[in-house]
Amino acid sequence: MTTVGSDQLCNDLWGCSLELQSLEIFLEISAAALDSKQSTESLNEFAIMGQYWYWICKGKKEYFTAATYLGASGFKYTEQFYSGTLLYPMIMILMTDCSSLDEMLPKEHNADAYGRWYGEEVAFVGDCSENKINFDELTCIDDIVGPALIESLCLDNTKEEMINLLQENLMLNPKDWLYSKSGIPSWKSPRQKIIEVLERYNITIHDFDDDNDSKHGTPQIARPPS
Repeated sequence: MTTVGSDQLCNDLWGCSLELQSLEIFLEISAAALDSKQSTESLNEFAIMGQYWYWICKGKKEYFTAATYLGASGFKYTEQFYSGTLLYPMIMILMTDCSSLDEMLPKEHNADAYGRWYGEEVAFVGDCSENKINFDELTCIDDIVGPALIESLCLDNTKEEMINLLQENLMLNPKDWLYSKSGIPSWKSPRQKIIEVLERYNITIHDFDDDNDSKHGTPQIARPPS
């Protein structure tokens, strides 16, 4: 018999609750559509709003989830549509022609992420796609592109600027989401790697305390200690 830990069980239940919420929305829309005899329009609306959307690279057989684990956006179409501050740079990182870059770029995480999808066929697809996308055959690269994004931002911002940037562009306080154990199991690895990057640049969970929201002391360059 396999014993399931409490954290794992909570994560699995949390994931199931997302699916149940989507199902409830679908049933509500379906019922309303039948009553109003406008099923096609209503179900088309659900196809856009009620499903999860991913960036995929067919050639590499990879995908990423728009940093939901980071709290930068949700999975839905419009949630990602309005989250360009952190999502668009991720796409830029993956699609960059690295032969055009200078020496400003890093390091450990960026080496695997920058230009990874250059020249490849990339698409934004929902999990209800009629194009038969089998996500079981794709590899999630959240733990590659997420840390690369954070590392690039740290290199280009002071510590205070970096803290403010995350507070302003994440849907929740990083302390309550990025550092949380809530969510599905696949979020654990990218979150941990991002936290390790932030710590190398002298940013910790305590920098996101409520009393630090508007003041972080003297500005410091967010660079790792020598």
